[in-house]
Amino acid sequence: MRNVVECSHNRKPSARAQGYVAALVHAHSDKIPQFYVAFSAGISQSSHRDQLPPPPASWHALMKHPHAKGFRSAARLEYEALKSKGTFKIIQ
Repeated sequence: MRNVVECSHNRKPSARAQGYVAALVHAHSDKIPQFYVAFSAGISQSSHRDQLPPPPASWHALMKHPHAKGFRSAARLEYEALKSKGTFKIIQ
């Protein structure tokens, strides 16, 4: 007896997911290539989460992490998003 049903089933995105994507594109249309790069970097890895190294505990540890480039890219993207929303003020 098999527990897996074999059929060609294509899921359609929910209305909520479609709305989220539309809002994301509208709010960050100039940054879509950056989001795409960050997303595609995440899905291009075929490692299971049990095979990944532990996340870095500090910024110093991040610089030596095998996935440092992805972490830095995500940090830069988050910083720019917070900056564009006026979340903080740079003080010299």
